[in-house]
Amino acid sequence: LLEERLPDRFPGESRLTAAPDTAAPDAPAADAPAADHLGFTADDLAVLVLDGHRMVGPVLGEVRDRLLAAPALGDAEVLEAGSDPYAPYLIRLPAPGGLIRLPVFQFTAGGRVRPAVREVNLLLGAAEDPWGAADWWLSPNAWLAGNSAPVALLGSPDEQRLAGTAAFLAEGGQ
Repeated sequence: LLEERLPDRFPGESRLTAAPDTAAPDAPAADAPAADHLGFTADDLAVLVLDGHRMVGPVLGEVRDRLLAAPALGDAEVLEAGSDPYAPYLIRLPAPGGLIRLPVFQFTAGGRVRPAVREVNLLLGAAEDPWGAADWWLSPNAWLAGNSAPVALLGSPDEQRLAGTAAFLAEGGQ
């Protein structure tokens, strides 16, 4: 839908961030109502790039703020606890000021990476999409007991369901 409705400008640039005076000549007027598809407008489906990672949705700032508000550690703290903060299976969220935040739920009280987190983060591609992986962990999930956020199941008997659920959803499960 977006490919059909938005004009090309420059390769690799988001088509949804064009300033009104730089829009392509065949673009709809800025005051024209956005066409909808299945009840969604182009604004609802906006594809944005955040720190090199594609994110979809109109509430990107709210999501980013919520994810960055989760308790987190810095690289030095993770190293001090004996884990590798650069491991590809860890969620690393760039915060304002260039600080990197590693959500604390990824680690045991002793500072080791939780095996379930390692497995799920690899399935979710946390290295390629840390924002998406963090959102999966910290948002309610209808596929889990009581519509729980996956993070709530860490350390519980239901923890074993996390990898299977992530694999199912990563494979396009409905």
